[in-house]
Amino acid sequence: MAASYSTVPSVALKAPEIFHVAIPEQQLSEFKTLLKLSKIPAPTYESLQEDGRYGISHKWLTETKKYWEEEFDWRKNEEFINSFPNFKATVDLPAGNENEEFKIHFVALFSQRADAIPIALLHGWPGSFLEFLPLLTLMREKYTPQTLPYHLIVPSLPGYAFSSTPPLTRGFYETDIAKVMHQLMVDLGFESFRLSGTRG
Repeated sequence: MAASYSTVPSVALKAPEIFHVAIPEQQLSEFKTLLKLSKIPAPTYESLQEDGRYGISHKWLTETKKYWEEEFDWRKNEEFINSFPNFKATVDLPAGNENEEFKIHFVALFSQRADAIPIALLHGWPGSFLEFLPLLTLMREKYTPQTLPYHLIVPSLPGYAFSSTPPLTRGFYETDIAKVMHQLMVDLGFESFRLSGTRG
């Protein structure tokens, strides 16, 4: 089903590459080992309060660690992520006499309608593109690529998920992120677009 929403509009200035999420087994094994070796701190008065006024509770942390060790299945989640069209785009921005290059991961549902409205859905901190997958699921269930009234673009901001990191040679601010996201949408052929986001 993902392939049917993966047709990039013909007006795109630059074609993104198809991307497939596949975390190497060694990385997953290392993560599981580190998780198993991690210690839960001793309870404190604050961590015994279940109402969240002092942050996460000892009980929540213990149960969550157990869930990640015994129940969480990354491969199942990976399969769900890959059920959507994933891409990587090279975004170039002027920086003095040179260009800065960013590899930006994004998930998209592209419409085949000529009048589809492009919408960029941006996560905040400490979020990720994953928070928009339930919305994409609903849209995919409600519309076909021929009837979808929107082009839905869900990027991973620089430094998040599968996007490249910000430059190490200078500060990188919200205005810089805005420029990268704007250029991504322009490269996809959208001279104007709507924007929706979350804020952490």
